[in-house]
Amino acid sequence: MAVIIVSQEIKKCRIVIASVLKPVDDTRGFEKIAQSLVDRKFEVFLIGQPSQHTATADSPIHFLPLAKFGRLSFARWFSPLEIARKIYQVKPQILIVNTHELLLVAILNRILFGTRILYDVQENYTQNLTHTDAFPPVVRHVLAGWVRLKEWVTSPLLHHFLLAEKSYENEMGFMGKRFSVIENKVQLPGGFRRTPDPEKLKLVFTGTLAENTGVLRAIEFAKQLHALEPKIE
Repeated sequence: MAVIIVSQEIKKCRIVIASVLKPVDDTRGFEKIAQSLVDRKFEVFLIGQPSQHTATADSPIHFLPLAKFGRLSFARWFSPLEIARKIYQVKPQILIVNTHELLLVAILNRILFGTRILYDVQENYTQNLTHTDAFPPVVRHVLAGWVRLKEWVTSPLLHHFLLAEKSYENEMGFMGKRFSVIENKVQLPGGFRRTPDPEKLKLVFTGTLAENTGVLRAIEFAKQLHALEPKIE
């Protein structure tokens, strides 16, 4: 992965992975990306919501937690300013942001300091805003349009895109060929073998656990199947 992000002549550099709502020990940012970079001798800083993890002074991974705030809180609107301050203190050569809220912060870092910018596209925010009930219909379409416009306008100044889903290549038409797909898939340990219980039939619902993604319908469907076949769970 490091070959994708930086040129080969960079032997040691600082990388910041910044988020507004994700915790500093987020599975993707911390375990999948940060730890793989540290294995390649990069110094990595993670900015995000507080967690139980702490970093020692000599650790190659540094946690820079924000003050805790809610998803719909007033403090969230000002969080990019605090994140920009932390980024300025670190002065990274590479900045990875995983939300549209930090795109303007990222672009300013490129213009002012020559920072290389990567946009880790973890969600299709426009589709999420359009098809969920978080906001009234008129508001959600205005917000969705604003987010997509911001992504489209800033995209020429971004060096690379990391896609959490292959489908984002076709859903978002502003990346060109400047992307790599790093899917959110589990990596099973070597030699892993599943031994299912012959007396049970297991159902799994994957994805975001929310009403708009169908989890309640899936539960009801499972109950109806269980009534017909008690083996089903």
